[in-house]
Amino acid sequence: MNKTVFYFSFYKVTLISLLFLFSQQSFAQSAQDTIEHAKTLYDTGQVKEAFQLIEQLADSGDATAQSLLGIAYIEGNEVEQNFDEGIRLLQLAADQGLADAMYNLAQVYRMGLLGKVDYPKAVEWYTRAAELNDIKSIYNLALIYRDGRGIQKNTAKAIELFKKGAELGDGNAMHNVGMMYVTGTGVEQDFSEAIVWLNQAVAAGVMNAYWDLGKMYLKGYGVEKDMQQAFVHFKHVADNGFAPAQSQVGLMYYNGTGINKNDKEAFKWMSLAAENGIAEAQFNLGKFYLEGTGTLKADTLGYGWMYIASLNEVEPAVDYIKRIDKAVDDGEVNNDIVSQGKQTAQDLIEKHNFKVKVPEPSLFDKFKQLF
Repeated sequence: MNKTVFYFSFYKVTLISLLFLFSQQSFAQSAQDTIEHAKTLYDTGQVKEAFQLIEQLADSGDATAQSLLGIAYIEGNEVEQNFDEGIRLLQLAADQGLADAMYNLAQVYRMGLLGKVDYPKAVEWYTRAAELNDIKSIYNLALIYRDGRGIQKNTAKAIELFKKGAELGDGNAMHNVGMMYVTGTGVEQDFSEAIVWLNQAVAAGVMNAYWDLGKMYLKGYGVEKDMQQAFVHFKHVADNGFAPAQSQVGLMYYNGTGINKNDKEAFKWMSLAAENGIAEAQFNLGKFYLEGTGTLKADTLGYGWMYIASLNEVEPAVDYIKRIDKAVDDGEVNNDIVSQGKQTAQDLIEKHNFKVKVPEPSLFDKFKQLF
């Protein structure tokens, strides 16, 4: 049985989640009762019986059941994958005015599941669903117009759609409107207006909006500079695992910007950011180890993190490695620190699965390895 995963609305749609979703929608009571019963059967492992009920309901013309079954066939979820049957069922549901079916048809064409990407077809179905105020379709359609994906770019249309989504409560749309005012994309640049939209997105819980609003406070764009507010917003995103914010929080603790200086907290947050692959944080963490900032002084670890940062082309780290290598050649620094530091770097790269460009050993290095 083909288990190809098909992503809708940025998460994997499984039959069980769809059964729950569709059971909440308003449609004929008898159809709702049937889907509720099918959900109960599925929950108790009676998958075949559940599908029989959904198939019967779809055959009777119920749009929700047709859409549900269509997605199952496209995913190959508990049934043999069959794109033609999936498309046929989604088309039937869409023709009855079901916005979810229109959205999923658009996804099929946008993702090229029929063999090639077809943006005009995707736009057609997103547009039909957007006219029914389907938030997911409005958002995706706005992205296509903003970026000109497969069609002519139209930033004015994009912001019109983002604003429509925002009016329907879509926090990501609010965030995009705010950033378009920041950059002057499709509208005249207006930092004050951007602040209004970013605040709305923050109120809606959009993590990226916290980050961008924090930068506005940091730079004083559209608001007075406020380091405390910048820190509060960065810290919120850092607590939720956003690595660039972890690096920023570490730096603000180190400098005492917007918060009391605290080297231990600086070390903690810089470590998280470095381990999450932020190159500048890797450089700063190397400095912390070399200087004993917020932790015990550790030359080998310091060199190791500096070396990783140099592989990520952080210029101060590259300069540091060159200086140390020259000092070793001049006999001013013990070569053991460098060799152990490079081994530490390799261990860290493997442990954290860092994507770095590891240089080939020089002929001199290869010669030394012989002894």
